[in-house]
Amino acid sequence: MGYHRAGFQVVGVDIDPQPSYPFEFFQTDAIAWLRGAVDNGTMFDAIHASPPCQRYTTLATSYP
Repeated sequence: MGYHRAGFQVVGVDIDPQPSYPFEFFQTDAIAWLRGAVDNGTMFDAIHASPPCQRYTTLATSYP
């Protein structure tokens, strides 16, 4: 949400469905999608990629 609030157009790409994602979303391999977008001349101001966070949060790792 921070990128959106800062004025960026946000596009999500994930191999898994994200039904609650609030912005434009493509369900596909992110690297393949990015390669295709760049090959087609799409320009990006920023690209942010990260692993899923839920498994690594403090709360999730506090309990067996």
